[in-house]
Amino acid sequence: MPLGAHCDKAAVINPTKTGQQLEKLSVAILNVLNTRNLSDPVLAHLSPLYQASFGTKIISNDLASFMRNIDIVLTQNPDYHHLILNTSSEVDEDKGRASVWVSHKGTGFPIDEFERESVKVMKWERCSGKWMCMGHSGLVGNAMLP
Repeated sequence: MPLGAHCDKAAVINPTKTGQQLEKLSVAILNVLNTRNLSDPVLAHLSPLYQASFGTKIISNDLASFMRNIDIVLTQNPDYHHLILNTSSEVDEDKGRASVWVSHKGTGFPIDEFERESVKVMKWERCSGKWMCMGHSGLVGNAMLP
């Protein structure tokens, strides 16, 4: 039996047009951590109700607290950067909801020699015709120490 022959649907290798758009927006939002430009216009795609968590730990319940936390992390960890490794998306146009998975490698947090690969799942909803990122959950990978 060929690989995947037992599946009802074929795997989608190329994301939809909306999926591509949301993947680009997700990467642009995450790259704000590298540029440290917390007034970047791309952040207008973050909902005021933005919620963030890592594993079972809730980091913020709204955008204002999330941005305060980001500002603190960037101030305390000037060498923190991350490299986007890949993205994937799933979009339900009828419901106006989407998820974007972003795999990335972070360095410089909490110490210079620290490296970790992680996955962020960014949740999107279409609100009045505009796609808004409602929040993300982080799945922390293994730490790579020298």
